Amino acid sequence: MRRLGILLAAGVGFFIGCTTPPKSREVAPVPPPVEIPVAMDTSAVRGLVEKPSSIILDHKYFRIAYDPKTRLPKYVIYRLKGSDLKKPRVVKRSSKFRVDPILKKRGLETIKHEDYTETDIYDRGHMAPFADFSHDAIQGKLTFITSNAAPQKKNLNEHAWESLEGHIREWACGEGELVVITGSIIENNLPKMKKSGILIPREFFKIVIDDTPPRKVIAFLYKQDDDKTVKYIDRIAKAAEIQKRIGEDFSVELPVQDRLELEKVARLGDWKSKKCR
Repeated sequence: MRRLGILLAAGVGFFIGCTTPPKSREVAPVPPPVEIPVAMDTSAVRGLVEKPSSIILDHKYFRIAYDPKTRLPKYVIYRLKGSDLKKPRVVKRSSKFRVDPILKKRGLETIKHEDYTETDIYDRGHMAPFADFSHDAIQGKLTFITSNAAPQKKNLNEHAWESLEGHIREWACGEGELVVITGSIIENNLPKMKKSGILIPREFFKIVIDDTPPRKVIAFLYKQDDDKTVKYIDRIAKAAEIQKRIGEDFSVELPVQDRLELEKVARLGDWKSKKCR
């Protein structure tokens, strides 16, 4: 299976020779601090060529196609493993989002945590959800970057959307491993937050791919005004139509054998569901 992230590491070998006095003490090496990795941020990642409307931010555990003009993620893609979801949670939710280190390194403008504080209507809605990565301290913390979020009304983010994320985790534990693609529909004439100018998407999508035989795909399209009364079965959509609407081709992200599956819609009954913890 293909890994979603590419991290280049340079190893430097060294040898130090010295004459040690007979009674000298050996000093234990100081361990390096734990840092969130900044992966490769080149203009082409595994065949994906950057374009003005979507640059690729590779964060090893998930990859973001980011729109530098709107400062919003077009989509985020990652592999969701049932074996990871069955592990105990080792990190608590953060209370603050931070600026994406790759965007900062490249000198690109990004949304700040404080840009959302002008209103209590919208949450910083995760695209790659924290709960999918809470089994690992580094991965969980990494989801709290502003490039991984878009404005979502609280009724959507905390009810209908969160419920869908829970169903997908149960599918991952039932099927073993899934590819998840999540994003916002960025289109013309979107409303904006008054002070920060952040665009407010009207719709959000998820595409779920099981790339182990029998392969299958299912997609969902949610509206900004959806609340706890909305059921995920009522929001099933076609992945191919979502691609057309946002002007992206997800097939280049997938193994060749999975690409045709984007044209199909699997039945809910085809998905194995299992509680993770």
